[in-house]
Amino acid sequence: MIGLGGGLELGGRSFHYSLSPANTANVRPHEIFPAPLIWLGGELYPAAMTDVPFVRDLGIEAAYAVAVGVDATSSDGRTFGTSWNRLLVGLRYRIRTSDAEGSMIGLGLGYGRSAFAVEPEDEAATNIAGEVATVDYEYLRLAGDLRIPIGSVSLLADVAWLAVVSAGEVYERFTPANRGTKGDASIGGVQLAAGLGVELTAGVELTAVFDYYRFFYAFSPEPGDQYVAGGALDQIFGIRFGVQYAY
Repeated sequence: MIGLGGGLELGGRSFHYSLSPANTANVRPHEIFPAPLIWLGGELYPAAMTDVPFVRDLGIEAAYAVAVGVDATSSDGRTFGTSWNRLLVGLRYRIRTSDAEGSMIGLGLGYGRSAFAVEPEDEAATNIAGEVATVDYEYLRLAGDLRIPIGSVSLLADVAWLAVVSAGEVYERFTPANRGTKGDASIGGVQLAAGLGVELTAGVELTAVFDYYRFFYAFSPEPGDQYVAGGALDQIFGIRFGVQYAY
């Protein structure tokens, strides 16, 4: 009926522009690893104790992660405070392939947000911070997941398509409204995850999961644009360690 989990994640990020047709100094790549994040998550199936078909396996899921003590350093040695958080809320439907101890497939539809921002502490730093990869992704998430138990160990997998509806500062730099010219920009995203769960006792499990987000941009720069790049690739990844309880 209910599942709860939490733990530590070692997160990373690699953001790079494809600098075509020309290079400009005001578009900067960004790399970070490892960054510690605290994560919490849960699922609730309100009708799980009933015998009502379909409804008994329809639930609500939510997850949240936030980075702690993360800074970014520029090439000239300046340090910037950095905020990084991730949110997911949505519906999940589980499909039992056999009995309660057998493999399980999950289907999810929800709202997600992943925000990464640099926080300058002085005017000089503000000028640089305006050029780095500050993003605020909001997206609809269509997902499928799989759980395969093998004795006390379970194999975990997850794949999702992320329909991005808002992306924040990086995307806005290359949109027609900011450039004042005709053209377009596009963005899409996918998420992949794979891991293991090890049962400690009935209902309690240790987990280790590798999580990977890939956001890909395409831009249409024109002569005279302030920012020039053919596209960009934002890869966000992490290794989550935690404990989960199910009842």
